[in-house]
Amino acid sequence: MAHAAPVLRDDPAFCLRAMRANGLALAHAGAAARDDFETVAAAVRQNCRALAAASPRLRSDRGMAKLAIAEDFRALEFLTAECRADPDVVLFAVERNVAAMAFASSLTEDRDFALRAVRVNGAALKYLPAFAACPDVAEAAVRSRPRLFASPHLAQAMREHPDVALAAVAADGRLLDYVPDELLRRKDIAIAACSSPAGGGWSLGYLCDELRDDIDVALAAVRQNGHALSLVGPTAKGNLEVTMAAVRQNGTAIAEAHYRHRNNIDVALEAVRQDGIALEHLPDIFKRRREVVLEAVRSRGLVLEYVPPPWRTDRKVVFAAVESDPDAYLLADPELRKFDEELAIAAVSRKGVLLEHVPEHLRSRARIVLPAVRNNGLALVHAGLGCRGDKGIALEAVRQRGMAYYATMGDARSDMEVVLAAITHDGRVLRLLHPELRQNGHVLEAALATARRAELAGVGYDPEIFIDRNFKKRIFKMAAKLGGLSYSEAAELGFWEAHARVFWHPTLTRGALEGAGFRAELDADPDNDV
Repeated sequence: MAHAAPVLRDDPAFCLRAMRANGLALAHAGAAARDDFETVAAAVRQNCRALAAASPRLRSDRGMAKLAIAEDFRALEFLTAECRADPDVVLFAVERNVAAMAFASSLTEDRDFALRAVRVNGAALKYLPAFAACPDVAEAAVRSRPRLFASPHLAQAMREHPDVALAAVAADGRLLDYVPDELLRRKDIAIAACSSPAGGGWSLGYLCDELRDDIDVALAAVRQNGHALSLVGPTAKGNLEVTMAAVRQNGTAIAEAHYRHRNNIDVALEAVRQDGIALEHLPDIFKRRREVVLEAVRSRGLVLEYVPPPWRTDRKVVFAAVESDPDAYLLADPELRKFDEELAIAAVSRKGVLLEHVPEHLRSRARIVLPAVRNNGLALVHAGLGCRGDKGIALEAVRQRGMAYYATMGDARSDMEVVLAAITHDGRVLRLLHPELRQNGHVLEAALATARRAELAGVGYDPEIFIDRNFKKRIFKMAAKLGGLSYSEAAELGFWEAHARVFWHPTLTRGALEGAGFRAELDADPDNDV
């Protein structure tokens, strides 16, 4: 651009192409180009530093300023001083990156701007030292993004204005670490910190022993995080209400409870209701109580692994576990699984592939296989041979998962209703069919319709790749003969168009199809009148 002729440096079309290639070329453009909005916009989109070469009029333009800042907040540096003093422009940049505050020194003494800036991005507080100790500005900053304001300025604001400290720890309990020592003994600040969703319960660790032993503070902490029970003082830990609140929030917090409470049946039941894994932390006496074990497996079925062996033969306990998590079926006593059909049905109706783990003699029973394939058609592969050849079961399987067709056997595999149901669900089943079935017009139409639906859904595939090559050739030859075309012209139509012209031709007779070698097609569709 620097070596271009003067006439080209002001040519709009030439300059536009140059700016799109290298925005910094704007520095060598003519005055008219540097004052043209479209040319400068193209330059700053390519490189925000190109704004420095724009005309003063455009560097003061709010539209150009926001366009450049949207590309890179650092474009603020190249605007005129007047534009950098515009609060709306600066805040637009601060929304993208708080570091833009470094280019807005003329506004840092403006109280209204300071409030707006920290509401947009609380980290702006560090660029506003004049207002860091101002309670409303500091509080707005804390509420915006609390964890980023652990700075000496915030500590000063908290020291001078306890309300700022209260707002800070309520937004993020971890900010207790920066609260002045003289405020750490205030109960309201302690409760606000412990009640904070961000690091709430663990904030207890920043407090003095007196507050950690306070019932109200302890309750606030364990309601946010049950495991904060490990940090409470001895008096609070001995309080039943505190322990109950902890195990309601997290059942495994019972591991931190006072020994008297761990031996309390009400606490034990509350803990296992919240999380069955809490059963691991209970005394053995509770693992022998049916109501505790039942509540545990209802909460988390796989806890069946940790219960004493006798409970794994208890039908009610095992059923409750399987209803909570079907994989618990694998943990039941083998003798119970061997003969209990209802238990098998409860498991496979929730997770069909568990049919693989059902005793072999039960896998041939339709009342067990049907709910399994309704949940997951591919479970058919684990069914007994008789069920795999049953049309009703096969239909349920392929309607749920088309590719379950590969597990069908016998008459079900060649049944047209089963084939069409499978193809309608998943056109890729075409590759699994017998060559004669692949030549059936109804099957091919169903495959094509399925492929079109899949394409509309964005998961398209071409079922033509599953069609026999010789069959394609015969279709093209017949289409050419019926349409008065050459073979190459028929092939250019594509397989599906050629197939439609052959099988839906108004003058085509059954004899003509038989003569062309399509007997298998006609035999598969005896109602075909052509």
